[in-house]
Amino acid sequence: MKWNKLGLVYGSANSGLDWAASHAYIPTPIIVDDNTIRVLVSFWDSDRIGRLGYVDVEASDPTIIKDISKTPILDVGPKGTFDSKGITPMSYIREKNQVYLFYTGWGDHETYPYTLFTGMAVSDNYGKTFTKMFHYPVLPPYDEQDSIRTAAWVSYDQTLDEYWMWYVGGKDWFYADNKLTPTYDLYLLRSSSLFDWRHQLPTLCMKADIKNGEYAIGRPCVRYEKGRYKLYYSSRRYNHGYQLGYAESLDGYKWTRKDDQLGISKSQIGWDSEMQCFSYVLKTKYGTYMFYNGNEHGKYGFGIAKLKETV
Repeated sequence: MKWNKLGLVYGSANSGLDWAASHAYIPTPIIVDDNTIRVLVSFWDSDRIGRLGYVDVEASDPTIIKDISKTPILDVGPKGTFDSKGITPMSYIREKNQVYLFYTGWGDHETYPYTLFTGMAVSDNYGKTFTKMFHYPVLPPYDEQDSIRTAAWVSYDQTLDEYWMWYVGGKDWFYADNKLTPTYDLYLLRSSSLFDWRHQLPTLCMKADIKNGEYAIGRPCVRYEKGRYKLYYSSRRYNHGYQLGYAESLDGYKWTRKDDQLGISKSQIGWDSEMQCFSYVLKTKYGTYMFYNGNEHGKYGFGIAKLKETV
């Protein structure tokens, strides 16, 4: 693979909106029609509370911004709920005329800085507004993952007639980069229902490579092409933040890392010179795009790269 960077598309410093003072966190693009891609993001206010918004871009040239949400399209929950401290988009399933969004809710914890659990919302207007489906997380805590069950990537397997969810989970915290930080690994769940994930036990798919300084696997994006699964993920390392990674699998369970084949690297200067993270790879009629965040976990917005076609 080889990606051609198209640069920073949305710069969060120029929003002029109190609820979107910084970040365009975890870009999650939806094809609205042949002309428009709607990029769901978490905009942060000055208290670092994230609410769901969108940036519409031109499908044929996604460096062109067409529209930006003026108000939150999905707000945080009441105090004490699992998503009271923030909302982050992760992935979605389109069925008929509805978009079912899996999002991460940030909540309070009596011991740790926060919890990260997965919720669901639905839209009937291609992601222009969303309504929460449940007041509780669809991935609730349990003994082995009592604070982190997040970054859900869901896809539908037509052959098996079931849904697969890759997500990251964990319970251990430690001090890294001068702050209390969670550790988490990649897991897989399978369900016959899009809405019922609470009763399945997960299978560990990929552990963080502790020996090489990695302590977390973040935001999976899984694509199935030519008989194999392709995983785009974020690797979190001591004193280095996140960097993008790539792996392949024949069954979706056992992954072989092939980071050197990803074909994108940090810039020497600028918005993605220190960090690249939270990629979402989207195939369109105009080519395959990668939407991703840069320095400080998307503080300065999101950018796009385009896959270089091979002959």
